[in-house]
Order: sequence, then structure tokens, then C-alpha cells
Amino acid sequence: SSAALLTGERSRLLTCYVQDYLECVESLPHDMQRNVSVLRELDNKYQETLKEIDDVYEKYKKEDDLNQKKRLQQLLQRALINSQELGDEKIQIVTQMLELVENRARQMELHSQCFQDPAESERASDKAKMDSSQPERSSRRPRRQRTSESRDLCHMANGIEDCDDQ
Repeated sequence: SSAALLTGERSRLLTCYVQDYLECVESLPHDMQRNVSVLRELDNKYQETLKEIDDVYEKYKKEDDLNQKKRLQQLLQRALINSQELGDEKIQIVTQMLELVENRARQMELHSQCFQDPAESERASDKAKMDSSQPERSSRRPRRQRTSESRDLCHMANGIEDCDDQ
């Protein structure tokens, strides 16, 4: 009877693991594509800004009037600041993409440790406690702190409170 309960629990955990794994794996390409699209938009704006910088600089080189040169310098300065801001935004998006991939890989590692031997699960539990002190920014599901049992570790890694209804 207790063996059947353990088998049922393990089967339920495996079902939760597979469902969460599939959701995680299927959603990652969409999340990454969304970020790549934003990067392309930023890059288009950046290219337009570079063209503007070139145009203003060419006018500046040909200009003899000091007042007009000063105005062109201001335009050049604004365009350079804009290009810096766009570059910073691109770096931020790439950093978010990196964090997203790292969080998903960490999540998958925790999932897989749920189905290893108990000694491995205890080590995974210790790691999960350390990871829970650092909030995940890119993960869809928040982690929940629970006890160190391997069943609860799986639930915490999956962000699932109860798998009975699945």
C-alpha cells in the first residue's frame, strides 16, 4: 500500500515535471524571439541615428558661420547621446536574454535533480535555498520556499502548489 502511494506520488511528480518542462522549453523560443524583435527595432533606430550623425557632421565641416556651427554641434551632441542610450538599451535586452536562458537552465537542472537519488535531492535542496535568496527576474513562475523534502523541491522548482488536478 505504501509502495503504491510512493509510486503514485512519483508518477504525479513526473507528470508535473514533464508538463512544466514542456512549457519551459516551448516558451523559451517565443520569449527569445520577442527580445530579438526588440533588438532589431533598436538597431534600426540606431542605424538612423548614425546616419543623422554623419549628415550633421558633413554639414558641420562645410559650415563657415559660427552660430550655425554651434547649432550643428548641439544637434551632433544630441544624436550622440541618443546613440549611447540606444546602445545601452540593446545591452539591457541582451542581458535579459542571457538571464532568461540561465534561469531556464537552472530550473531544468532543479527539475532533473528531483528524480535522482535522495542524496542528490538533498544537495539540490541546499542549492535551491541558496537560489531562493536571489529572486529570478526573467522566470514566469515565482519560486516558493518550502521544506527540504524532494517532493517539495520539485514543487518549488515547478512553481506548483498541488499537482492533483493535472
